[in-house]
Amino acid sequence: MKDNPIFEDVPEFAPSGAKLRPSTAKYSGGYVSKELFPFDHANWLFNGITKNGVTEQDYIGSIQAELKSILTAHGVTPNPELTNQLAGVFSRYVFGDNARATVSITDANAPVKSGFYSLATPYTNGPTAAAYYIIHLQQSGSDNFAMQIASLSTGNNSWVRTKNNGTWSSWAKLWNSDNDGIGSGLDAGLLAGIDPVNGSLGISTGYWSFSYPDPFVPPKGLYMITPSGPNISLEIWAAGTEWHMSSTSLGAGLFLFDGTNYRFRVLTSVSTSVAYRKLA
Repeated sequence: MKDNPIFEDVPEFAPSGAKLRPSTAKYSGGYVSKELFPFDHANWLFNGITKNGVTEQDYIGSIQAELKSILTAHGVTPNPELTNQLAGVFSRYVFGDNARATVSITDANAPVKSGFYSLATPYTNGPTAAAYYIIHLQQSGSDNFAMQIASLSTGNNSWVRTKNNGTWSSWAKLWNSDNDGIGSGLDAGLLAGIDPVNGSLGISTGYWSFSYPDPFVPPKGLYMITPSGPNISLEIWAAGTEWHMSSTSLGAGLFLFDGTNYRFRVLTSVSTSVAYRKLA
């Protein structure tokens, strides 16, 4: 839209009393070929065109004033190309491709502009092959850096990923009060060394090796142990009292070590070890 459009002044044709309008029949039937167009009707016609032109000029002027106020409010100095300037202002904002301001896509990698998207079949590059609502945040100066949050359209499960130098990371699941607990995959699912998914015990495993005659003091913790060699003695020093359990009766068992009063000792001049699984 050009600023300050020029309208030629069109005079009124004849006084109001001479501006005869067509009859009702002429309105419905119209003029026919070779019929003489009455001058009085011409005055009525041109007068109407003039009046409508003036009204439209006022209307266009009010639109221009409103556009200028919008541009000024956004820090843009209006110039004759008002519509181009207004398009530049609107491009800063997020608009969808429908009445709900949401863009429908079939590939989660497609967006390069911040906005709201719905992922439809075939659900390409989504967290799973399903429908998702996606919030896409694009870096202001590049198509190669972005972030997405995708929420499953059915159920409270969401994922997040980032785009770095043109490459998308894998989707990382976001846990919440509706999807945590057993089977969630959270490390918090390990309670006292017991994995609730597969039932296995232990947060770490290994071997303690030691040689005669030095004792070995296990680290503090709860362990399942299995001696791997003969002639091993478990010595317990508690309140000055020493108590021994030989490997013959020791076997595999569950022991709570305090890191001070419990120790292993091999009874012959050999090296040996104890296999352990730490539970807590």
